[in-house]
Amino acid sequence: MPTDLLRALQLLRERGSQIPLRDAPRILWWLDGLAELIASLPDSQQRMAWVVLIADDLCARAPGLPLSVAAAPLLHKLHTLEASRV
Repeated sequence: MPTDLLRALQLLRERGSQIPLRDAPRILWWLDGLAELIASLPDSQQRMAWVVLIADDLCARAPGLPLSVAAAPLLHKLHTLEASRV
């Protein structure tokens, strides 16, 4: 796996913690950027691991938020990206 891709994912993940959760447009823009990078990972297990990491970050910032709800926008974007590439 390209090291540059992992660095970019980690940097984008860290920057997301600086976006207030109440700023929905920026959060969605951030998730779209993450989805683009995650979609380029070669393995589906790697993609799902990153989805869980990001969703867990969101859950840590919003206590009580279910992991499935936190992961839903990212999973939807990934599904949309995969469908458009077929």
